[in-house]
Amino acid sequence: MEKQSSVKSYDGCRLGCSIDTRLVIVFMILAHSILAQPKLLSDCNTIFICIDSVSYRQLFANSYIKDTLFFCREATTNTLNDSYTGKYAIGKAANLEFFKPSEQDKIGNHLNDFGIEFKTRTLGELQTLQQIAQQQKVPIDTNTTQLTEEDIVLVWYKTLKVKRTKTNFELSIIEYQKVYLKYLGFTDAEIASPMTFDYFNQKLSHGRKYPRQFNKIRAITLQINKTEMPYFKQFCVLNQMKQTRNSFYSPDLSIDYVVVDTPLPTKIKKIKVELINPQAKRNIRVSNNLSFNINQKNCEIVF
Repeated sequence: MEKQSSVKSYDGCRLGCSIDTRLVIVFMILAHSILAQPKLLSDCNTIFICIDSVSYRQLFANSYIKDTLFFCREATTNTLNDSYTGKYAIGKAANLEFFKPSEQDKIGNHLNDFGIEFKTRTLGELQTLQQIAQQQKVPIDTNTTQLTEEDIVLVWYKTLKVKRTKTNFELSIIEYQKVYLKYLGFTDAEIASPMTFDYFNQKLSHGRKYPRQFNKIRAITLQINKTEMPYFKQFCVLNQMKQTRNSFYSPDLSIDYVVVDTPLPTKIKKIKVELINPQAKRNIRVSNNLSFNINQKNCEIVF
């Protein structure tokens, strides 16, 4: 945080300025508190979005998308309390999950529902974020997700979200749990060390070279309903992202937004992903509502 002013002395504030002086002191205390917070790094590892049925059906029909851009698959995930099927674009350091509308009334099943998920790099960071939220009086929800795998139940990850009323999107920070990481083959030393999602995927692939071009998520463009801005801002600040005029950003990601003062829902307009190698410029139209624009090391997914 940049200092807006500095106080060198209290000269000239002895009469009629005691309230201003107290405000300055309070501001300095708050600024020091923010600066004293531990610097925590998280990776944007997953975006899920519900697209129309036609776009879903044709999503991986293009050979360039499935054979060059993304490692693609359709799969079902089973947790202790839920089961869901989607199409997955798996990258070197991030994933995209696409779902089609469903009659079941929950987040991710309605057209344009979406979620942006960050992953902590070190065990214990989620607890630190929870403490920071309590200090800042940010209402949060936490929960634990358990994975059912090969007839066993594993504690998969813990989640932190800013508490809010029902809406069509969610922002979350997750932290894989030790029992799950040990099940995957990580050593105690690896688990105790900072772990990027890139490293996590390399470990699971046993060091094999990633066979496609999707490296990581670089930018997200949102259309945000004005009523959702407080929730969006609270989450980004808690996630230790910095703000410019119409963007929150971290070293690897920017979330750009346009605020609308109408009943229009909050939705993802564009996702920009970074590619590993430069690609020839091309435009792929999957449907009337979905297209991929590729140029050099950038791929923009436009909804």
